[in-house]
Amino acid sequence: SNKGVLEAPKRQAALLIERGEIPPEYQNLSKEEFIKKFVADTVGVLAVHHLHGDDGFEHLLFLGMRDTREFGPVITAGSGGSDIEKLSEYLEKNHANVTVSPGVTDEKSFFNAFRNTLIFKSLAGDYKRNLQKIDEKSIEDLLSRFHACVWRYSPLNPDAPFWFSEFEINPFKVNSNRLWALDGVLRFRNVEPQKSPRPLGKLRNLLKPENICVIGVSGKEINLGRVILRNLIDGNFPLDKIAIVKPGDDEIDGIRCYPSISDLPGKFDVIILSVAAQQVLLTVSEIIESGKAESIVLITGGMGEKDGAGDEEEKLRQIIENSRKRGDKGPVLVGGNSLGLISVPGGYDTMFVSKSKLPRDPENPMNGNVAFISQSGAFMVSRMSNLSDLRPRFVISTGNQVDLGVADFVGHLSGDPEVRVFGIYMEGLKYLEGLHLAETAKKITRSGRDVIIYKAGRSKEGRHASSGHTAAIAGDWDVANAVLTKAGCIVANSFEEWQHLIMLSSLLSDRKIGKGRLAAVSNAGYEAVGMADSIKGSTWSLELAEYSHATIGKLTNLLSEYKLTQLVNLRNPMDVTPMATDHMHAEILKAIADDENVDVLVYGCVPLSHMMKTHAKGGVDGDGIEDPESICQSAIKLFKNEIKKPFVMVVDSGRLYDPMAKLLLYAGIPVFRSADDAVRTVGRWISAKLYTV
Repeated sequence: SNKGVLEAPKRQAALLIERGEIPPEYQNLSKEEFIKKFVADTVGVLAVHHLHGDDGFEHLLFLGMRDTREFGPVITAGSGGSDIEKLSEYLEKNHANVTVSPGVTDEKSFFNAFRNTLIFKSLAGDYKRNLQKIDEKSIEDLLSRFHACVWRYSPLNPDAPFWFSEFEINPFKVNSNRLWALDGVLRFRNVEPQKSPRPLGKLRNLLKPENICVIGVSGKEINLGRVILRNLIDGNFPLDKIAIVKPGDDEIDGIRCYPSISDLPGKFDVIILSVAAQQVLLTVSEIIESGKAESIVLITGGMGEKDGAGDEEEKLRQIIENSRKRGDKGPVLVGGNSLGLISVPGGYDTMFVSKSKLPRDPENPMNGNVAFISQSGAFMVSRMSNLSDLRPRFVISTGNQVDLGVADFVGHLSGDPEVRVFGIYMEGLKYLEGLHLAETAKKITRSGRDVIIYKAGRSKEGRHASSGHTAAIAGDWDVANAVLTKAGCIVANSFEEWQHLIMLSSLLSDRKIGKGRLAAVSNAGYEAVGMADSIKGSTWSLELAEYSHATIGKLTNLLSEYKLTQLVNLRNPMDVTPMATDHMHAEILKAIADDENVDVLVYGCVPLSHMMKTHAKGGVDGDGIEDPESICQSAIKLFKNEIKKPFVMVVDSGRLYDPMAKLLLYAGIPVFRSADDAVRTVGRWISAKLYTV
C-alpha cells in the first residue's frame, strides 16, 4: 500500500539507529533530524521476495552486462553475492565466471561456456554430488533470454531503440528449485549517430602502391625522412615511382623533388609525412584538399601522447572525418606516431629504423607468412630483432590510430592466403574495434590460421578504476582476454611467450596437429620430468600419446642394440640418458614419429653429452653439427622428408651451442632453449587450435 511505502524509510532509519549503522553523512544530526532527512532523501522503495536458505556462493547466481568501448556489450555470468569480486580473484577465471561478447558468441555457445563454472555445477547437481537444485534447461533458458535481451538493446542491433550501458542482476537466489532475482540495476542511453563509412578499400593502395611520395626529407642531414627515403631506395620499389616534396631542391639521393604538394604529378597511392608536430594539421589539410593521396602514413609523434596534445589529435580526426563526405571519401591515414610499414608484396619499406640497426633481409630468410601489426613501434622492431631469422610478409606500425586501427589491417590482410600468422600488439583500441577484431579473428582461426596477441594493460589497478560489479569482476583486460580467446586467438602472457608462439606458428603453419597427442623425448632426466610437469596449465592441456605395440617393439630393439635396456624406461616422456649416440637419437625419433597415436613431437637435447656431435665445425667434435651423422643433420633430414607432423627441438645449453640452434632454426625447425618453455608453448598453440569455438 502507499502507506506501507511511506513508512518503509522511517522503519529503515530506525533500524539503522538501532544497529548503530547511521551513514557518515548523517552522523552529525540528531536522531529526529536524521529520520526526517533520511525519509526526504529516499527516492524509491524496492519490494522483493523474502527468501530463506543458504546464502553461500553455490546458491547465488550473478548475471551482468556492461557496455565497453572496445568490445561493445559484454556479459559476465558466475557466482553471485556480495563477495563475488573476492571470489573471482581467488578462483581461476573459468571456475568463478565466464565472460562473452554477444557479437562473437551466440546463446548456445554462451551456455556451453557457462557449464564450466562452479556455480553451474552446483546448481545442476554436478558439484560434490549435490542434489540438483535447478533444472539445466531452466538455466539455459535464463542465460539465453539475458543474452538475447543484451543483443536487442545494443549497438550490435541496427534497430535498437536505445542502448543498454549497464544491466546487472546480483544475485539470483535458489529457493524451491527456482532462481529468484533479488537485486539489479539497469542503465541505458540514446542511440549514437553512426560516423561516415571509411574507404577501407584504399588499404590496397597503401599496402601495394604504384607510387610513393615522401614529405619531410632533409637534403643536408640524415633526419627521419631521409632514413625513410633511403630504405625505399634500397628496397624493391621502382625509383622512378618515388617523389619528394621539398622546395629549393631539384633532387635528393637521385629522387626528384617537387616544390609543393599541389605541384605533384597526379595522385599518389601513399604519401609519407614526417614533419614537425605543429605542421601536421596544415600539411594533412593541404594533402586532402589537393586530392593528391589515397593514403597517408603519419610518422610524426607528439600528437595525443602528452597532456594538452589531445586537442590537436581531435582536430586531425575531424579533418579526416570531413573528407569522408567527399565523393572519393578522402584518404585513409596510418598514425600519427607510426614507425612506418614494410610490405613485401608492395616492395617497399617506410620504416625510419636504418638497416644497419635492424637488418631486413637475413642471410637465410625463413617463412614469409607472418603479418606483424603493432600499436607500439618499439615493440614491433624489438620483436623483429629478437626474431631476426623470421622474415614477415607485412610489418605495420599503427601508432595512435587516428584513423586506421589494428582491426582494419587484420580485416584486410585476412584475405591474403599467404598470411598464416597474425602477430599483434595492442594497448587501447578504438570504439568497437576489439569486437571487429574478434569477429575477424574467429573467421581466421576457423580457417586454420593463427592470431597471436599481446594485450597490454592487465593491472588490478586498471580493473578497479571501473565502476560496478561487472567491471570489477571482468575488467578491461579480462574482457579482452575472454572475448579474444573465445574467438580463437592466443593471448600471450608475456613478451617472450608471444615471440615463442610466433616462431612456432610460422614454422609449423602447414602441419596438421591431429588430436594434439604429444610425444616427448630427451637425453636428460630433468627435461623429461620438466616436460611432463608442463603438459597442463590454466590456459592449455596436452594429452600424452600412448605408444602402439609396434612402436614399443621398435624402441625395445633399439635399447637392446645399444645396450641401454637397463638404463632407459619405455615411457612418455622418455629419458634416453646421456649415453645415447646421435644415431640412436635419430632412430628413436623416427620410430616415435611413425606412430599413428603420436600427433606432435618435442625432442629435448642437452648438447653437453660426450656421445653426441653438437659443437660447431672445427671444434672437439671435428665436423660437429655439419657431420652427416650428427643429430642436427639427421633431425633436419627427418623434418624435411619423413616427419610431417609438428616437430620441435630443444637445445638447452649456453652460447657455445648457438650455432647448433641456428642451424636447426634455419632448416625450419622451431628451436627452444628450455624444455618446459617448449612444452608450454606447444600446449598453448595446440589447445587454441583444438578448442576454437
